[in-house]
Amino acid sequence: MIVDAKRLTDLYNGWPSFSSAEVVQLTLSRGNTLDCMQSGDWNHLESPTLSVVFLLSKERNDLPDGQILSTTVELAFRSLSRLDMSGFNYQNAICGLGIRESYIDKLDRMGFRVDWGGGALQHDVSLVCEQIEVCGIGEQVVDTSIS
Repeated sequence: MIVDAKRLTDLYNGWPSFSSAEVVQLTLSRGNTLDCMQSGDWNHLESPTLSVVFLLSKERNDLPDGQILSTTVELAFRSLSRLDMSGFNYQNAICGLGIRESYIDKLDRMGFRVDWGGGALQHDVSLVCEQIEVCGIGEQVVDTSIS
């Protein structure tokens, strides 16, 4: 289950495909495992996390012709156990976002296998994590008509 998925599914009437989305920001955090080891306080453990901001565009019937809804979606992939990335550059269009829930041996529990990429400039990511969370959504109406 994706934490706070309803925020996104309410906006898109279901989980969006992320087809033709663009990755505009990636932030890696190693978490605080070392601090917890030193202090012995495991109650405030923050695991390694990848936060990603995707840009999605959607035409809507309630907008005037030539306008689309541009949405930024921030997803956090928590408790990373594997991350492979290639080709991050100035334009990171992807053909979709694949999320599969499956048993992860390294975690010894259920988790997620996530893949995205396939764009012309070859930005590709494959990762394994324990949790996915919708952390933020920003909306903006964009005029695409030629003046």
